[in-house]
Amino acid sequence: MADLQLTNGKFVKTADGDLALIDNESLTMQEVRHELATEEDEIDLHPGYGTPLLQFLHMEQSELAENAIANVITETVKKYDVDENSIHVTITRWGLDGIHGRVSFRPLSARERVQTQPTVVNFSVTYQGVVLLD
Repeated sequence: MADLQLTNGKFVKTADGDLALIDNESLTMQEVRHELATEEDEIDLHPGYGTPLLQFLHMEQSELAENAIANVITETVKKYDVDENSIHVTITRWGLDGIHGRVSFRPLSARERVQTQPTVVNFSVTYQGVVLLD
């Protein structure tokens, strides 16, 4: 399956002006990144899409809160074509500037259904929204 390629929320064009397509592991990465960066129910036509990560900004840092964030992110990543046992979420900093962490996982190759190289996505949850860092 293929989809239109996005970079920073904008469509990517090919050299001849067409819209670029992606598939396989790249598509899985794009889908995971897009859903993590989208606030839950932000898209009217897709109820339940996105993550409720902004709600955690109102909580005090605790092991329970960190586990809740990790669970939200893990459940989101599990929706896609990944090795569920490879998903690891780490909170690296929780402060006045937001919550920072990383999630790593292995996308599965669509053709061979084998694990590919692990992928790491660094994230920041701030009052401006969820930012995914490369």
